[in-house]
Amino acid sequence: MKRKGITAAIAAWAALGATAAHAEQATTASCLSRTDAEAVLLLVAPAAIASASQVCTPVLGQTSFLATRGEAMAQRYREIARLRTPDAIRAILSIANKDGETIPPQFASRPEMLTTMLDALVAPALAQEIKPEVCAPLDRALRLLEPLPAENLAGIVVMLAELGLAQANREAEEGEGSPLPFRICPAAAG
Repeated sequence: MKRKGITAAIAAWAALGATAAHAEQATTASCLSRTDAEAVLLLVAPAAIASASQVCTPVLGQTSFLATRGEAMAQRYREIARLRTPDAIRAILSIANKDGETIPPQFASRPEMLTTMLDALVAPALAQEIKPEVCAPLDRALRLLEPLPAENLAGIVVMLAELGLAQANREAEEGEGSPLPFRICPAAAG
């Protein structure tokens, strides 16, 4: 996946936690542990997989992995995400509530609202970012990763996101963009 695609996915994820204006004003980014980042990723993974299936099936055809197994993979992630939703909500609230911004408290008490909102925000954003030329590699990557437990795939993606976050924040420091409103905690590395 191109770095632009990773950055776009990170930006969609970050959109839940802060407005663009807040991101531009942020001097110190919120810090998420790897565990929290993985929980958030597991929460958005079903929408991401569904978006990839929607965009790539017409490009790759009905025999592609995304066409034949994409929905099953997304459903498996939905089931895992339900178990990690409290961690994901805590992580999202910790980003959003930094410096006085808030997410309505009903998200903490009614996690299905958060999942619905995430699906509504993430799926269209990712669908716009998935270009036809990345469909074949994406299909192959998901085919190779599908046997892994969801937690392992989340760990791999968070590790790759750490690299993308570090690059995006370096570019922001050099005046080539805005800092993102979160980062993976260095203390959690290891």
